[in-house]
Amino acid sequence: MNSPEIVPPPPPPAAPPVVIMQQAAAYQPLTIGDWVVTRIILALPLVGLIMLLIWALSSDTHPSKKTYCQSTLVIAGCVIALVLVVGLLCGGFAAVAAYFSQQQQGHHPQ
Repeated sequence: MNSPEIVPPPPPPAAPPVVIMQQAAAYQPLTIGDWVVTRIILALPLVGLIMLLIWALSSDTHPSKKTYCQSTLVIAGCVIALVLVVGLLCGGFAAVAAYFSQQQQGHHPQ
């Protein structure tokens, strides 16, 4: 018996080089002035947070600015999580220390 020959599917067609070159030519990096304005806006207390979320989630935002805002949100989330963990640990240690301090002085918590 002959088994049927297995033929792999053809690879997907590649984008024509002209399209790739047009996309590369259309990309304009942000200028220093653009970044200065961006950083000033992000430094404003409430406006900065709102704009950070808008720029990170919007599809109309420049790719560099969008990636910067997304990475800023990730780092801010990590910092907030770390502060919460350290705060809970310090609070727990303080509570244990206070409990043992009262035990040594002869006070019994009720």
